[in-house]
Amino acid sequence: MFASMVGQTSLIAQFNGALRHEFDLSNGQFSALYSGATLASACIIFFAGNLTDRFAARPLAAIALVLLTLTAFCAWVIQNPVHLALFLTGVRFLGQGMLIHVAMTSMGRWFQKRRGRAISVASVGLTVGEAVLPFSVALAIASFGWRAVWVVIAVALATIMLSLILYLFKDAPEQRPGQTAPQSEAPWSADDHQSGGGWTRKRVLRDPLFWTLFPGLMTMPCVGSLIIFHQGHLAGLKGWSQLQFTAFLPVIAVTSALASLFGGALVDRFGAWRMISIYLLPLMLACVGLAFVKDLIWLPAILALFGVTLGLSGLLISSLWLELYGTAHAGSIRAISTSGVIIASAVGPGAAGVLIDLGVSLDEQALIFAAWCIGWSAFYTTTKGKLLSRIENLS
Repeated sequence: MFASMVGQTSLIAQFNGALRHEFDLSNGQFSALYSGATLASACIIFFAGNLTDRFAARPLAAIALVLLTLTAFCAWVIQNPVHLALFLTGVRFLGQGMLIHVAMTSMGRWFQKRRGRAISVASVGLTVGEAVLPFSVALAIASFGWRAVWVVIAVALATIMLSLILYLFKDAPEQRPGQTAPQSEAPWSADDHQSGGGWTRKRVLRDPLFWTLFPGLMTMPCVGSLIIFHQGHLAGLKGWSQLQFTAFLPVIAVTSALASLFGGALVDRFGAWRMISIYLLPLMLACVGLAFVKDLIWLPAILALFGVTLGLSGLLISSLWLELYGTAHAGSIRAISTSGVIIASAVGPGAAGVLIDLGVSLDEQALIFAAWCIGWSAFYTTTKGKLLSRIENLS
């Protein structure tokens, strides 16, 4: 989860200004290029996602990390926007896509009774990355240039992160299928019963309930990525510097971690299906704040609200599909939502960039986001009976 930061919008956004200057791109042009690369990565993860149902997590994570390392090294030779698009496709697919998919699918499969806690604890890796990397990378770019920073990232992936993944995954439950752990801890092994055997990816794609839930769950990836990606524009609107904005990003990381850890316990107790009706409300308040607040003193509060929904979003997306469709095809089913998350994170910055070029500022767009959050929260409240019925039928 920490290594996936290499493909996350919050880190790539720090290169926004340098890349636009290097290749003479406007906000809209770079947003379109970034969105296109992200959409391409979403298509790849849709088909590659079922690898987690066929192969162990350790080799998959290691291969994804090696490929991500090689992609990061390629930053040194980027010469034109076409090269840049291919580079961004690689880091988005391998970072935001494959590494997170392997991590979250593994946590959901290995842990059953404490699944919410397991997913939330694993998510802390991403939270730590959000806290320390964007500001550090912004300072490094200013000091050494964007190409040199990507080379340093590649070296760190090849040495530190690859060693950690190979060590920490060396005794994964799926690699010792003869061992069945106590149900109180409920980690997964090959001999354990896997629920939802009839819910294949094809069947899920034909399920109306899935599609009624799906758009609202993509709200945070969409809105979150566009705010982070266009942070320079937003800071300029408010009269802040981008470095001031980036300096406060750890607030998101802290509140996201707390929300994820606390939310994990709530998911284990009440179920993700009950929580989806409220998780967008902090984001709604944050959007209202972005629309009207000008004073920098309010930025930490806005980012804190932002972080609450961010922390709950990944947890609920990972947990809800397991509650509704079981673990038998967890990898291929989660690949659908992983593709959706990536697509949403492409549509957000791309659409916002076009609107910015057309004269619609982000603070004006924020009110639309707030109304969207309210609408989906109200809708999810009406679906609880259907969700409970589905879960009871699965068990």
